[in-house]
Amino acid sequence: MLNNIATKISSIIIQKCRLSSDLIKIYTYGCELLISTGLGMMSVFLISCLLGRPLSGIIFLIVFVSLRLYCGGLHASTYLRCFILSNLVFLSVYGLSWGLTYVSWLLSVLLLLISFIVIFAFTPIRNVNHPLSDERYIRNKRISRVLVFTEMIVILAIYTIIRNIYFLSIASTSMFAVSFMMLIPKICQARRVRYE
Repeated sequence: MLNNIATKISSIIIQKCRLSSDLIKIYTYGCELLISTGLGMMSVFLISCLLGRPLSGIIFLIVFVSLRLYCGGLHASTYLRCFILSNLVFLSVYGLSWGLTYVSWLLSVLLLLISFIVIFAFTPIRNVNHPLSDERYIRNKRISRVLVFTEMIVILAIYTIIRNIYFLSIASTSMFAVSFMMLIPKICQARRVRYE
């Protein structure tokens, strides 16, 4: 169904903009990504609204999506699985952050620092299904390192100003989710190499 919608949109774009029809597969793939990402983001925001915490969805999307774009990590094999995984990750982040609010702000800061170190050290994760050129790899590494450093500083600065433990915990666990999803392929790859 998603492919049919994306193909129709691509055909309209090619027709209206007078582009080469040889590129329809590329436009279709781009439309599929755009639609599935948009639906995933809307779903996360809707869930956060239903939970009575729309700000948690916004914070998650800002931190998680911006970093995942350049860091890579675990990817689902289909758009449906990606949609489900994104929502499950958000619900996990939401639950973990809720628990952290009752523990200590220091634990959230520690989680933030650990996530920063993991992301800074391993970014970007190479995906065999979506290989990056060496130039793109270096570019993504630079961007993701600057982005994770900037996000960490901004998160800590905002927490220092507003002193809201829930903000700190949702932002920290969102960054932790990125680092965790980066480590999964690394661990799987190491285990494969060990057993081969």
